[in-house]
Amino acid sequence: MDKDEILFHNCTVRTMDPANPVTEAVAIRDGRIVFTGGKKRCTDALGRRYRRVDLKGATLVPGFCDSHIHPLSTIYYDMNVNLHGVRNMDEMRARLLERTGTYLEGKLIIGVNFDEQGMDRPTLPSRTDLDAVSDEIPVAIIKHDGHTVYLNTRALEAAGITASTPDPTGGLIARDSSGVPTGALHETAVKLAINHFPAPKMDDFYNGARRSFGRMLRHGITSLGLIIQTGIDGPEGILGALDIPVLEAMTGEIPQSLSAYVMTENIASLDELKARPVCARTDGKRLRVLGLKIISDGTFGSCTAAMREPFCDFPDRRGFMLNDVERMYALMKEAHLTGYQIAVHAIGDLANRTCIDLYGRLMAEHPLHDRRHRIEHASMLDRDMIADASKLGLVLCVQPMFIDSEHHWLGKRFGPGRLPIIYPFRSALDAGMVLAGASDSPVESQNVMAAIEACVTRCGMVPEESITVEQALAMYTSGAAYALFDEKNRGSITPGKAADFVALGADPLKVPAHELHSVPVLMTVVGGTDYRHNQAV
Repeated sequence: MDKDEILFHNCTVRTMDPANPVTEAVAIRDGRIVFTGGKKRCTDALGRRYRRVDLKGATLVPGFCDSHIHPLSTIYYDMNVNLHGVRNMDEMRARLLERTGTYLEGKLIIGVNFDEQGMDRPTLPSRTDLDAVSDEIPVAIIKHDGHTVYLNTRALEAAGITASTPDPTGGLIARDSSGVPTGALHETAVKLAINHFPAPKMDDFYNGARRSFGRMLRHGITSLGLIIQTGIDGPEGILGALDIPVLEAMTGEIPQSLSAYVMTENIASLDELKARPVCARTDGKRLRVLGLKIISDGTFGSCTAAMREPFCDFPDRRGFMLNDVERMYALMKEAHLTGYQIAVHAIGDLANRTCIDLYGRLMAEHPLHDRRHRIEHASMLDRDMIADASKLGLVLCVQPMFIDSEHHWLGKRFGPGRLPIIYPFRSALDAGMVLAGASDSPVESQNVMAAIEACVTRCGMVPEESITVEQALAMYTSGAAYALFDEKNRGSITPGKAADFVALGADPLKVPAHELHSVPVLMTVVGGTDYRHNQAV
């Protein structure tokens, strides 16, 4: 039997190819699609001896792409205490106190994924709250969005943060009325703490990476857009210097195809990265370096997103830009002229307006075709912004699970007047824009089917911006492939493309919208290699 020829049959194939949208079988050879259509014609396209995979009525769709994740942070979160769902401070402290037998035992206790909005009474931890966990060991809590960290007294001391420590550019050290740090660090100030965290050993990262990328595979994710650092420039601080070493150590065992956007102040470092062995592999496991990542502002959750008007529930705040606008433009211009794609993080309406204006200036002064520059998150866009972004050919890299996490408090934060312009997926699609789906992991779950549900139902928030299941699927297939300059290889089940598929336990186009999150991924196929999950198919 020729193991390089495989027939996938007895299934509904939703190809995401407008020229051939629904078929019943797929034939592959050497990890690529040779034909999709009726079973007989697929069989005729193969040799006499091939392997048959009976999908037993499953629905086959293109492999999912998560077009924006932070790999090192995702692994790091998996290695620490998950505080998701804590209802009060007592429960948070109890989870932290249970931490034993880990790589940081006796050195540091780290809690991750903390979201006060899920508590019975939303409360932010102070240094005193965390001193109750330990007054001997440093304790650090990383907020759900990754843009704020809370420290106990020992952690503040370990980081050398005192009343006289100045706020870094683009960051904020929260202080009480007498100027003493409360324990909260926002935006670039987070690095003041992270740079003093004990680094995990490579073996710890290696084991954590196997868990993290394995979970992505179980969600049907076959390709990834990575947000990485080449040094200490970026929110991961000194830990970001481990991004490339960890990827180099793991790339051969990571099943997904990998593309990268780099956070750096030095555009030349992108060329240097492309020359490294991890980017020059010839076995299909190379890292593609696509472009530059810039962060313009903060987040809704930390009230650091740059806003035109104050937050309704915090009327003394309107967030802030993290970078000087002219410095941002200089970096964008250098990347653009060097041939790199640009991806700018923008959450608040002021940040998005600024970002679009900078792209407009860039394209007017230096017009170049098919750059596919991106806005990461694009959380708050009014009609004028959408129209301008569409004219510029910008791609929106969006995170539908933000809706799932935030819908119950966004109205309180922004009021009814601004709520309709938050995550406006329908308006963007109607304007002809390409949307690429992502999780921003570790910020959100990488459960793509749950994200598709959020696109369709929007958890009841501004239903006028809902999109169809097929449009949501496109965000994680054809749209994401386009955003990664990978549409010739992935994004649809089309002859000539890589054999990257997901076998689902139900047809998502026939499942009630509120049940989409529970549609199981039975099998993930990457380059013709099938990984079976949950139950046999």
